[in-house]
Amino acid sequence: MSSFVTLNPTEIKVAEVVGTARARISRTNGFRDCSHVSNEERLKKDVDAAGAEIAASKATGCRWNMTTGENLDEPDLHPSVEVRHTTHDQGGLIFRPRDEPKRIFVLVIGTLPNYIVVGWARGADVRRDEHRWQDCWRMPQSRLTRFQGES
Repeated sequence: MSSFVTLNPTEIKVAEVVGTARARISRTNGFRDCSHVSNEERLKKDVDAAGAEIAASKATGCRWNMTTGENLDEPDLHPSVEVRHTTHDQGGLIFRPRDEPKRIFVLVIGTLPNYIVVGWARGADVRRDEHRWQDCWRMPQSRLTRFQGES
């Protein structure tokens, strides 16, 4: 079983502010978007991803760092947790070549305000040949560790 999290109105507003800042910073710094979506869709993805980080913080008890993309070395949650977000019900946990293998990665599915915090894996465990997918690694949900108290 996964953790279901619904953000409250204040958390939704915070996700919108942080997601919008991320989209602006990404455009200003010329970051390449690998998802090939329009700027409008990119903004929605950034807002939903910020919401996913809030949901993961609520589910895990780890403090959200409210990162906006200015410091790419800073983890999403304190002390060393990255959040991976998708809107696809069967989506997997993505690990990219630049990601830190010593960090914990949490998979969250959904859009504002409703999320499912699926589970987690260590980066080094995701970065295995068996999970190789395109130019990164992708661990299926069935291989993720569930949080304590979940079945």
